[in-house]
Amino acid sequence: MNGRLLDDVSERLRPHLVTNRLTINHLTRSHLQANLVCEASNSNNSLPVKSDIRIEMNCECLYWC
Repeated sequence: MNGRLLDDVSERLRPHLVTNRLTINHLTRSHLQANLVCEASNSNNSLPVKSDIRIEMNCECLYWC
């Protein structure tokens, strides 16, 4: 998150299928607009595949306005 490695554990489901699941418990306002990058590579001969997301939050009002 924002350049920091959060998880490097993956699971091999089949010979050519690997998966990774990231769960962030207790999101706070400090996570708002954070960038997460998932990066996967399979050899030194190809560039890694990347997918980026940005955390957005919408919270209900806790008090009557």
